[in-house]
Formats: sequence, C-alpha cells, structure tokens
Amino acid sequence: MPIFTEKQRVREKWLWLSLAIGTAIMLGGLLIKGFERFDFVVLAIPGFLALGFSITHLDTRIDTTGIHYRFFPFTGWRTVAWDTIRNADVRTHQVVSYGIRWDFDGWYYVLAGQWCLRIRQTNGKCLFIGTQQPDVLRQFLADLRPAVQA
Repeated sequence: MPIFTEKQRVREKWLWLSLAIGTAIMLGGLLIKGFERFDFVVLAIPGFLALGFSITHLDTRIDTTGIHYRFFPFTGWRTVAWDTIRNADVRTHQVVSYGIRWDFDGWYYVLAGQWCLRIRQTNGKCLFIGTQQPDVLRQFLADLRPAVQA
C-alpha cells in the first residue's frame, strides 16, 4: 500500500534571525538600565515565541483511504476521504502569510514555501496544504490514482 508522508517545520531563517536580534536588543536594554521587578516578563515573550515556533509543524499523510493532515499544536489529525475529493493537484499558491488561514478560495495550512496540495472536494470547498516536496508529491498522486479508483 503506497504512503506519502511529509513533516514540515518552521525553517525561515529571517524569522529566527529577527527573533534573536529582538531578544538581544531587549536584553541589552535591560542590562543597561538594570533589571527591575517584572523584567522577566519582557524576556519571556521571545522565549515563548521561540518555543511556539520550534514545536509547530505541519504533518501530511496520503494513502489509499484519503489525505490526512494536522497543523500541530493547533489542530488534530483531519482526514479528507477519497470519495469526497473531486481533484487533488500540486500547484503554487499566492499566500503571503504562514499558518492557518481562510480566504474565498478555501482553507490554507501553510508553513513555508510557495507549493501546496490543492484539494477540490465534491461539496465545492477547497483545501490547500503546503508542501516542500512538490515533485515527489505530484508523482505520488499520479501513481496512486489507479489504486484509489479501483
């Protein structure tokens, strides 16, 4: 039984760099003026952001039963069964933000990059799941079609 899996993490260097620079600036300011009673709160903010970015990931699993995905820690596993899918293809998207978002095209689950798996459902709704392996996913879907249609 063929299975495609992908796990994406936050790897945007500009995000990590801006978080590090912001933390350094805050720490430098606190060292210059001296620590006061609630300054640990100021330092905790970038720490919580770094923790959030480090544990956030997008998991995708595709098999003969359907397309499964989760955006941890914000959603649990969700499944779109093949009998509810009209079409699934790999394409670029025009999303300028990452995370979970909705627009008039449908729901987007994107963690990085410009490629996504577009799922058109039989009820007319669309779902977009980001991918960092567009060529591998495209080939997997082409190979899986005969198995799903059987």
